[in-house]
Order: sequence, then C-alpha cells, then structure tokens
Amino acid sequence: MLDLPRHLLQSTAAAAEMAAGQPPAGLLHPLEETQLAELRLPRRRRHWLIGRWAAKHLLHTYLAETLAAAPALSQILIANDPRGAPYAALAAAQPAFPPQRLPLSLSISHTGHWGLAALCPQQTAAVGADIEQVTRLEPRLVEAICTPGELAQVRARPHDQQDLLITALWSGKEAALKALGAGLSGGIRQIDCTLPAEPPAGEWAELGLDAARDLLAGLAGARFRAWQRLEGEFVITLALLATAETGA
Repeated sequence: MLDLPRHLLQSTAAAAEMAAGQPPAGLLHPLEETQLAELRLPRRRRHWLIGRWAAKHLLHTYLAETLAAAPALSQILIANDPRGAPYAALAAAQPAFPPQRLPLSLSISHTGHWGLAALCPQQTAAVGADIEQVTRLEPRLVEAICTPGELAQVRARPHDQQDLLITALWSGKEAALKALGAGLSGGIRQIDCTLPAEPPAGEWAELGLDAARDLLAGLAGARFRAWQRLEGEFVITLALLATAETGA
C-alpha cells in the first residue's frame, strides 16, 4: 500500500475568476491580497492563485480533522520563508496579534492551469511537490540537469518515451529539492533519480531518490521516498524526506 502524503491537485476551472487572474471571494487573507496586488502579469497571477487555492483547500480539510472547528479559507495564510519555501499560518482571533505558523510542512507547485499542494506534519517528514508538463528539452539543458547515470537510464529506454522520462527526472529533482528546502539553487544534479521499470502512467509508482551528502548535512539518517504519476500531459511528483529522528 502506498503511503502518500496528503495532496490536492486543482484546476483554474474550479473558479472562473482565477482564469482571469482574480481571487475568488473569501479565498485570501489581507496580507495575501496585498501580495497579489503586486503581481502584474496575468499568467503569474493565475499561477499564484491556483497554488493558493489548492493549498488552502487541502489545509482546510486537514484542519477540519485536527481542530474543533475548521477555519475559513481567508483565515489561512500562505506565506514564504526567507528561502522562498511556503508555510501556512492561522490568523489570530484578534487582528492585533500576528498569524500563528502551523507545525506542518507544505509544498506548492503550479504549471499551466494546474495547481498542486502537499502537506505533512513536520515531526513526520518534510514534503516536496512538483508538477511539470511533458516537453522536449534542449540537449544542453538535459545534460545540465541529468547525472551520467540518469542519462544512461533514459537512453536505454525506447526513443518515444525519452521526453516523458526526462520530464519525470526533472520533476523528481524539483520535488526533492523542495523537501530539502533548497530550491533549484541547491544543485539539481546533486539529486539522483532511479526511474521505475515503466514510465509514469495514471497510477502512482515509486521513484528512487538520493541526494549528495552535503545536501543532507545535519540530517541524521535522512532518506527519501517519492511517487509519480501522469495526469494527461503532466507529470506529478510527491517526495517525503524523513530522518532518523522522525522515524518516517
């Protein structure tokens, strides 16, 4: 049985306003309204909104199970730490008090009209989520992304699978770096993926992930678990990073 982290995939079709770059009523916290107002490009606004929509609905369901009463979506604040990683906070009952950060790991990804969010309690593991559209990358970019071992895996497969497999590698690396809180600056070739026997399809399959030792510095016994599936022409990856202390 797959032990997937909680996640939610949503489309801008869920609310017509988002396709136009406008927030649905009752979605945003006042601090988020200010942040959205600073985004000028329609595409950037759509991506930002669908990411918040997915994350807030996922959090709302989770909090409804763990709190006496579920908060309104506008009481859930999605903010970013100094490294750019998202985190969730709850607005205080009194406006004079700052929102209280929730003890969980949150990851958000978006591309096209899709938004993906995943979470897990921080004492369990750190989570990374990524969604990528299958596309053909320039050979120089492929070599910049992939390790020699990964390139060998791809080249051993049928030619008509290779764009999908390279996208799967890219998505796996992105999800792993998000779980590490490193982002792409952490070094995408320092993440090593082992592809499953079959390319991503409609059912979840495990993806092998490992990271260079310096990325795992200070994380005793750290190990990854990751899963991928295909949604139309998009690869979805969920990654969990557990340490010896978490026991996950």
